[in-house]
Amino acid sequence: FAAQAFAGPGATVAFSARSFAVYEIATRLAGAKSLVVPSPDFSHDLKGLLKAAKKASVLYLCNPNNPTGSWHPDSVIERFLAKVPKKCLVVLDVEGW
Repeated sequence: FAAQAFAGPGATVAFSARSFAVYEIATRLAGAKSLVVPSPDFSHDLKGLLKAAKKASVLYLCNPNNPTGSWHPDSVIERFLAKVPKKCLVVLDVEGW
């Protein structure tokens, strides 16, 4: 629903390469383009995602990540969120936050 509401044709949606497959599907259904941030160690590259957020309308972040199971502590996620540009909606997909 976030991609439909906050992204559309011409918009950009960012997420990690090895994350929940529905993010790519939702982006395509909204007519937006995907900005996929590599995750070579099967974890989120938070610096890369921050860079991508500068270009994105929506950023998906899954913690713990699905399907890899990588996880960042709440304090790390909170610092990350504080740095994301205000124009970018972050969809924080979390378990037990």
